[in-house]
Amino acid sequence: QNKGSVFTVTIPLTVDKDVVSTDEDCRQYNEVSLVGKRVLLVEDNQLNCEIADALLKQNGMLVETASNGQEAVEMFQAHKHYYDLILMDVMMPVMDGITATKIIRASDNPFATTIPIVAITANAFEEDKKKALEAGMNAHIAKPISIDAIMEVLDQIFDRRK
Repeated sequence: QNKGSVFTVTIPLTVDKDVVSTDEDCRQYNEVSLVGKRVLLVEDNQLNCEIADALLKQNGMLVETASNGQEAVEMFQAHKHYYDLILMDVMMPVMDGITATKIIRASDNPFATTIPIVAITANAFEEDKKKALEAGMNAHIAKPISIDAIMEVLDQIFDRRK
C-alpha cells in the first residue's frame, strides 16, 4: 500500500501487408498533415462548439474559438498568418458568418484572401451554399457536422489525398 504498481503488457502483433482494404472510406493521405494546423472555430451554440472542438482536436488540430462573427474578425485581424483555417457558422448574433467573411476578405491582413474559410451551417439548401461561396467562403458543411464531412473538405483544401 502507498507504493503503487507498474504493469507492462506485451501483445504480439503482425501486420499482413498483402491484405488490401476494400472499404471505400479508407483514406490514404500524403505527407501533409492536419496535426498542428491552427483552426479558428466560430460557433455561437456551445454544444456545437464543443463537438466540433473535440473532433478537430482528435485529429491533432489546435483550436481557438469565437462565439460570433465580430470576435472572429477581431481575432483574425490581431494575428498575421496565425490561423490555417476558419470554420465559420453562418447564423450568429452580433455579426453573422457571411458578414464576417466579407470583412475578413476585404481586410488588409496579407492572408485575408488566401485563408480557407468554411461555412458550417444548418442551412443546407443550394442557395445557402451559393450565398456562402459568393461571400468568399471556400466550402460549405451542413450541420449536424461529422468528422467525415470535415475531413472531406479539409482533404480538398489542404490537398491531402494521394
